[in-house]
Amino acid sequence: MHTGRDVADTQVTGSPYSQCFYPKVRPPALHSTDNIFQSAKLLQKLQDTNVMPMNNDQIKGDKMDYAKMTSPCGLDCFNCPMYLANDNQELRSLISKKMNIPFESALCKGCRNENGTIPFLNMTEPCSVYKCIEKKDIEFCCDCSDFPCDHLHPYADKASELPHNTKVFNLCLIKKMGLESWAKKKAKSVNETYFKGKWKL
Repeated sequence: MHTGRDVADTQVTGSPYSQCFYPKVRPPALHSTDNIFQSAKLLQKLQDTNVMPMNNDQIKGDKMDYAKMTSPCGLDCFNCPMYLANDNQELRSLISKKMNIPFESALCKGCRNENGTIPFLNMTEPCSVYKCIEKKDIEFCCDCSDFPCDHLHPYADKASELPHNTKVFNLCLIKKMGLESWAKKKAKSVNETYFKGKWKL
């Protein structure tokens, strides 16, 4: 999800910060409709037109298993378009078109259900976080005595496209609020604030 603007557009022209961290020559930012993950406006439009359910509990009549549908690193798989596409053919078709991937690949069962190896990302083995929690036999990174560690290091790279920099914040909220309370009351708004909110001190 993305606001449709290049990250550099939000910086004050000529500021030391932008000069130090945003080189003059860099790959152009993806357009806001080129990637399903970075198009907040598109996702909102899908919800407004009932292509996507407003409440993810509507996907199936069953109660959402938030423990199973929250990744060990704190990402809310239950709000991910790739997961919602499992029961939404129209959304799946749109993802396939926007991401230029085969229709059969335009979905995900969630990190834990995929054993940490996400097919549409062409992963051939689990990510470093999944390997670590499996080795330590814990459910979430925030359960670890080493939390936070470099597996959760924030990155400017793709920060405007993907929610990886929300992981530590989400994990702290899970620890503070409890998993289900975070999932129902806060998870969605964290993503919305991250991708659509205005920066402030």
